Order: sequence, then structure tokens, then C-alpha cells
Amino acid sequence: MIRLSALFIALFTTVLLATPTQAHAFTPVANTRFVNGATDGPVIYYGGPLLTSVKIYAVFWGAKVNANTQTKMGAFYTALTDSDYLDFLNQYSTPTIKIGRGTYVGSTVIKPKNVAKHLMQADVEAELLNQIDNGTLAKPDANSLYIIHFPPGIVINAFGGDSCQTWCGDHEAIKNNPKYGNIAYAMIPDLGGACSFGCYADGTPLGSMTIVTSHEIAEAITDPVSPGVNEPNAFPAGWISAGQAEIGDLCVGGKSTLNTTSGNYTIQNEWDNSKNNCKSGSFKSAK
Repeated sequence: MIRLSALFIALFTTVLLATPTQAHAFTPVANTRFVNGATDGPVIYYGGPLLTSVKIYAVFWGAKVNANTQTKMGAFYTALTDSDYLDFLNQYSTPTIKIGRGTYVGSTVIKPKNVAKHLMQADVEAELLNQIDNGTLAKPDANSLYIIHFPPGIVINAFGGDSCQTWCGDHEAIKNNPKYGNIAYAMIPDLGGACSFGCYADGTPLGSMTIVTSHEIAEAITDPVSPGVNEPNAFPAGWISAGQAEIGDLCVGGKSTLNTTSGNYTIQNEWDNSKNNCKSGSFKSAK
């Protein structure tokens, strides 16, 4: 999960000491306990599933999703899934589960049945299942990750907080669905407009988007079925710390570069368990 900007640090210091960080979400830098290497590592494997070859589906919540998001995020997802950024995650393989590179399958603009401006997490999950059931979205397999991008003006409430106020990006799973099993997905609000002040992880909405989504993708790969709020660390969790931080949570605020054949993107550092610190630097894509 990702949760607001450095300008908020003084305002939120008292609150932060008493407020736990939800493991799944990108928290605004000033709202998090862990800022690029703060001590809560290492992460520990709890025996759950991993996304061994992630298949990313970009899902646009209606036609009003930001045009840059719709036209440019596909190239980013294509580059990220075929890069040494994912090779770095090989260290979170197990003797029987091997993490490799992935693929970007493509994008779909859905026409949501639910047209509310303020959505609950359960609403998003119900819509995702509806779009899969009606054939608009491909049926999931064990490596599918649906990244849902929302238009300006949509607020999503999850684990007791609203998007752009307490979190900037979040990955979750519909657990043990009778038709499809576990369904991994991420919720990404529009990062401009009302979200721009607290959720600007970079200088532009697109730069913030690539930081937030890289965070959520890395966490979804290594911990797709994380414990919910107030649930203990146990199976089916993947790699999380004793304090329920995931590999992105531990490195919020740290930036790296993804170099591609058509340009560069800003992405987030992720936790390096082998070094007990955040991995930063320059990564390279084959695309």
C-alpha cells in the first residue's frame, strides 16, 4: 500500500505514532512509519502463494480515466514486467516457487454498473467480479493482477480510510472465490487534482503513477494474499515483516530509475532482504 507528502510530516507526527500502517497500501511519505529503509525488516515468508510470472491487466474505471494514464501506462507495464527490476525479486523465490519476469496483457475500459463517486472496497470487488463474469475482463489465473485505475472525482474507502487522504495506492485479493480462487488486484486513484498534494510521489501525475504502481506490483508479486486489518501474520501471507510491512512499505520515499528503449521512468525502491536495506539504483528493461 502507499500512504501524504513531506509537507505533512510535522502535522502528522503525533498521529503516526499511534496509527498502524496497513500492509497492502502505498502510504503518503509523511503518513508512514517506514521511510526508505527505516528498521522494520527483514521480511519473512509465511508460506502463501506468490505471483511467479505476473500478468498485468490494466482496468480503466470508465472512459474518464486520465488520458495520459490510458495511453502511457501500458508502455510502462510492458517495460517493467520485462526488466531486471523483476529479476531482483528472484530472492523472494522459494525452493518450490520461482519468481520470474512477467507480461503486460493489455488494457480494458470497463463500463461500471456502480456509478457512485464514493466507493467501498467491497464495491470495487463486486464490480471486478461482475466484469470477469460477463466476459469484459479475462478470467484470472494464479498470476493475474488486475490494476484498476480510477478517474478524477472517485474516492475509494478501504480499511477505514479514503484514497488520497490516507492512501495513494493499494493492492488486495479477493480470497477463495468459489469460481476463480484468489484474485489479485490493485486500486490506483487518479493522482492529479484532489490527489496531487498528498500523493505526489514525483513531480508529475504520471511520474507519481509509475512510482505508486511499481510499489504495488512488487508487493503483489511477493505477497498477493496478505493478512487483512487485525489479522495475524500467517498463511496465506507471503513475504511480510513482523510488523506487517511489505517490501514496498519499507522503502517509501526512495526512488530508482527504469531505463527502457523509449525513455526512462521513475520507480520506487524495494526492500532487499539479502542486504537488509532498500535496493536503489538504475534498472534496465528489455523493452
